[in-house]
Amino acid sequence: MYIAVSMRYFAQFHPRQQRVAALIQRVITEGLSRGTIVQHRLLRDGQAVSVSRVEVTRDLAIARVHWEPTFDRDATTERLPKLQKALETRAGLFTHYIANYLKQRKTSQVEFHCTVPLAPPAHAQRKEQAVQSRRETQQAKMSTLFAQLQAEQLQAKQHQADVEVKEE
Repeated sequence: MYIAVSMRYFAQFHPRQQRVAALIQRVITEGLSRGTIVQHRLLRDGQAVSVSRVEVTRDLAIARVHWEPTFDRDATTERLPKLQKALETRAGLFTHYIANYLKQRKTSQVEFHCTVPLAPPAHAQRKEQAVQSRRETQQAKMSTLFAQLQAEQLQAKQHQADVEVKEE
């Protein structure tokens, strides 16, 4: 579930927000490193993902966890969406462990955001390439039509000059 909240709402002015964010980051990093929280095959070793920062809303309802891949091999276009999906599927389990650790009345819902920009899907890249090739063919057609128009105008001027010379 994604709730549209402005980034200003995540400003960490209050010490309680900062404390809860630090505790959530601690719970998530310990859970990932020990492998106790995550039983997903991509995240099993606990070294695929590192948590860079956690932002919490003023009312402590939403916690945005910013993560990045630990190794360069994980930063490929195929692995990032898989890691993101693996984290999103385990968000409920993370929320459960955070609730047990913090013992708050209202538990923060966890959202995962990758700090490395995710590559667009392959079908979007193919669509962009198709649009680019169509654009190039249209530009080529326009340039040939423009060249033909210029040639016709030049012929018309020459013909008009020839007619004027014959009339004199």
